[in-house]
Amino acid sequence: NDGLVIGSNSLAEGRSAYSLLSGGVLIEEGTTNLVNTEPTEWTKDNGATVILTEESYEGHPVYKVTLPTGSLPRIWKSFTSTGQVFSGYLYARIAPESVNSATGFYFRQTGFGTTYSSKVCSLTSEWQKFSLNNVTCAADFMFMLYQANGTTPDTIFYMTMPQLEAKTFSTSFVDG
Repeated sequence: NDGLVIGSNSLAEGRSAYSLLSGGVLIEEGTTNLVNTEPTEWTKDNGATVILTEESYEGHPVYKVTLPTGSLPRIWKSFTSTGQVFSGYLYARIAPESVNSATGFYFRQTGFGTTYSSKVCSLTSEWQKFSLNNVTCAADFMFMLYQANGTTPDTIFYMTMPQLEAKTFSTSFVDG
């Protein structure tokens, strides 16, 4: 479902509708969302800002993120790892006043070392889910949104429901 508009009644990523079509019941595996702080409390660098808005999406708070033109603006939350596998995602949409329409989503070694996985998020006016799945993180790492090119114009977007799990796949959102 990466980069596609997600409806509110969709199946979790990677799940088959076969059991539902054959009269079965879909019971999703329990999970723990390791993102246990609000994005307003994440580390912000080089002019990046995160503001809680009055908006909600599927009953969850929405945050306005600004990654301004300049020297590598970014926001992140750090996690401890010793060779574990992780999957994570967030929902995002562009703000109408944004000049740029893309940002990077990374699992990257703490201290800006090895990039374990990354994705360019091409933002639109519709909510989209952006995922990184089945990623082995050999050492402590960051769940990060990042503007890698210092000459890129301002990127302003809304985000909600960041989730990180110690699993090979993503499950439905749960509060951390």
